Amino acid sequence: MAIFGLFKNRADKWQDWTTNVATGSKNAKSGFNISKEQDSNSSVFMKDLEKISKQYINQYDSDGDGKISYEEFEKYEVNQLKSKNKNIDENTLQNAIKDLKILYANLNQDNKGDSKAKLDKGEVMNMFYTMSGSNGYADNGKEMQVDGYISQYEYKHFTEALSYGILTPEKTKQIYEKIENTVKSLDIPEEYKTAIKDKAVEPLLNNYNIQNHLKSNYDTKFKSFK
Repeated sequence: MAIFGLFKNRADKWQDWTTNVATGSKNAKSGFNISKEQDSNSSVFMKDLEKISKQYINQYDSDGDGKISYEEFEKYEVNQLKSKNKNIDENTLQNAIKDLKILYANLNQDNKGDSKAKLDKGEVMNMFYTMSGSNGYADNGKEMQVDGYISQYEYKHFTEALSYGILTPEKTKQIYEKIENTVKSLDIPEEYKTAIKDKAVEPLLNNYNIQNHLKSNYDTKFKSFK
């Protein structure tokens, strides 16, 4: 990684930004441009997307095979967290590692859930692309609007929704029923129960929509990028 900010590439700056967002730093800017071109179908956009994805992989890729193993992914991300938060406690660190495992599994579209499979360039491009279009679409049913810009909301929306893991229809149903039964048992007015249930179910819907978009975008746009 470059020492001086002037010489940092886009992926270096991305890592600085996401770490600042994750740690609640006041230095975190409101968003990050993966491309200044807003038309996601343009050649300029795709070149920018491919470039930052290659740089991103290079940061993790300690064995030089052009892909990211989970071990490489965890080691780099943990070092980033520790460098930004010198006093991070073990419980916070372990929770972060748990979320990293879930995120990695979700990004790995070719081998869903296989922790031994590696992330390739197409899967990293898919991550940036899908995250750039995740602003609110899961909440209101709008189609993705990929614009080359990732806001803090989009980053948090994407990563927090996927923290539920890889949800099968059966697992989603189980979680929903648990939420519904818990809310029913509360001794509060019905309108409050409805509001609480809607808020609790929201991450499930977000997870479902983001997983679907990750798969669809990968299959249609990025599967050929290895």
